[in-house]
Amino acid sequence: MKLRKNLSRMIAGAAVAMLAAFGTVGAANAHDYLTGSSPENGASVKSSPKDITMTFSAELQQLSGTDSTVVALSQAGKKIPTTASTKGTTVTVVPDAELASGEYTLAVRVISSDGHPVEDSISFPVDVPASAAASAPVSQTAAASPSADEPTVQPVQPVQDLGAGMNPVVWIIAGVVVLGGVIAVLVKFMRNTK
Repeated sequence: MKLRKNLSRMIAGAAVAMLAAFGTVGAANAHDYLTGSSPENGASVKSSPKDITMTFSAELQQLSGTDSTVVALSQAGKKIPTTASTKGTTVTVVPDAELASGEYTLAVRVISSDGHPVEDSISFPVDVPASAAASAPVSQTAAASPSADEPTVQPVQPVQDLGAGMNPVVWIIAGVVVLGGVIAVLVKFMRNTK
């Protein structure tokens, strides 16, 4: 009878530990998410956009004294210089120069309303007509051969590398350690009740 009571306590303790470890997985689904953008994801634009906006489901957090929004606008693996600002639910990215024809990707990492980092991206082709491309200040040729005064464009770093995030393996190890601790306490408790 005593063995059955102790065994049921051990199973109940393990169940509580599992619930605690895996019950928090649902919280990850509560992060803010991208609800829209301008230009829309995949939509072709006929001229260089003056700004690119991404709208999220809730107000984004701004950390005091630090730039908490990270953006990477790229074309063919080359990062395009931009200026970004975050206000409320919207991230606005302004390219430093007009965009030439080509496929662009804008990757953004923000701090969601629950304090966790959220990443998303959009892609859009710019299809500037030939007559407009000839008068545009930045062209494919000019971008390919920068002058001595201009910095060279560096390859785009993935958004995951732009900020620090905790590796999921660390969370798994922490969960195993906590579960092991709970089991050790239960075993010790069972030995003391004999």
